[in-house]
Amino acid sequence: MKNNTKQLIMDTAWKHFSKYGYTDTNLERICKEAGITRGPLYYYFADKEDLYRQVVVQEIEKMDKEYARIFACEEPLMETIQKQINLSTIYNPLLQRANADNGEIPKVEEVAKLSEKVLKQTYEKFQQSARKGELKEGVDILKMIYFLYTYYLGIVTFDEKINAGNQQEFYDKKLAIQIFLDSFRQQFIK
Repeated sequence: MKNNTKQLIMDTAWKHFSKYGYTDTNLERICKEAGITRGPLYYYFADKEDLYRQVVVQEIEKMDKEYARIFACEEPLMETIQKQINLSTIYNPLLQRANADNGEIPKVEEVAKLSEKVLKQTYEKFQQSARKGELKEGVDILKMIYFLYTYYLGIVTFDEKINAGNQQEFYDKKLAIQIFLDSFRQQFIK
């Protein structure tokens, strides 16, 4: 029963941190939505920052497993990239902001570690694809990575601005992903 209460608090907090950000998330609203008093919240979490860190770490663990699954597959590079982009662009808004350097959000070092790990796995996958002959002759793998991550950062930033302004009807994420994949394929893949 105790673990269910802790998970209920974390699930509710995830929704609030994702929707409102760290600064605008209110512990009282989390308790109200979870149907608990502050007592259970403070039994499991020292304060708002502790709750935030635990929620972020839980999300990182989920994402780490998903990336490991993607990179473990032996498939053509474009399929891996499509899965990676799909995962990255649905990447929880909480994690998108979790290591922002704005001074308001507590830093969670595990976010940077996950990013570093995914970057390394991406580089290794690109090298493997080059050895298999999937890439165009003379392609610069670092340029491919910059291209991929510039797109990812752009789409995440655009997503946040669109969602913050409630402008979703002007944005087609599937089309944006398809445009990126077509461009990536044309530039780098045989």
